[in-house]
Amino acid sequence: MKAAVLPNLDKRGSKELVEKLGVFLRDVGIEPYLPDSVCCSAYMNAPEDELFALADVIITIGGDGTIIRYAKKAAECSKPILGINAGRIGYLANIEQDEYRLLKNLATGDYKIENRMMLRIDVVESGENKGTYYALNDAVITGDLGHFGHSVLADLAGAEGVRFPKVGGLTPCSSFAPM
Repeated sequence: MKAAVLPNLDKRGSKELVEKLGVFLRDVGIEPYLPDSVCCSAYMNAPEDELFALADVIITIGGDGTIIRYAKKAAECSKPILGINAGRIGYLANIEQDEYRLLKNLATGDYKIENRMMLRIDVVESGENKGTYYALNDAVITGDLGHFGHSVLADLAGAEGVRFPKVGGLTPCSSFAPM
């Protein structure tokens, strides 16, 4: 098994964890890879874009932002992604830094993959698709929406609800419409 480790080295403890994790993964029979931009003797290196095709699993070290950053590419390549929290709360992370030894289960096959929903956002204006974007967890519409004629159409099959911002209000979202 090959694992691509994609760390956010600005997060607390992530540099130390990268070192420990590389040695640990090798010890349990997993080939660890890092992007070319990160150097550590326990790892092999490859260009970041190639890691997604090369690896069997993507492991991120950072906060939710790090997971979200790599989730789209992992999904496009049909690779599972596992997050090790080095942020504050880590809603999307699977394990905390001191639990990295649980990754031995990757080598033995003793794990379960949970499928998560990715959101596809199509920006359409006058019937023309202006762009397609993907998001994990949620999508936010911001900025001046005046050119939409004060109407935004959302096709949210399977969504929990829609939040409508209150212009000039003190709270970020003034209402929640359950689907």
